[in-house]
Amino acid sequence: MVATVSKSQQQAQLLMFFVNPPITLFSGATSPIENLPEIFQRISYFDPLRYLVTIVRAVTLAAT
Repeated sequence: MVATVSKSQQQAQLLMFFVNPPITLFSGATSPIENLPEIFQRISYFDPLRYLVTIVRAVTLAAT
């Protein structure tokens, strides 16, 4: 999505410096989503990485 609005590869890379941290924080990869404030928990439903983290966690726990 970032590449579609960027005019060059460098611009896309610089834009990702600002996009990646919120995506990572709202996904639950670094800390549980339940620890986030209510408004951020609601925003996290729009983060596709949230669902990937949930799936990877479930597969990892099922494999052990």
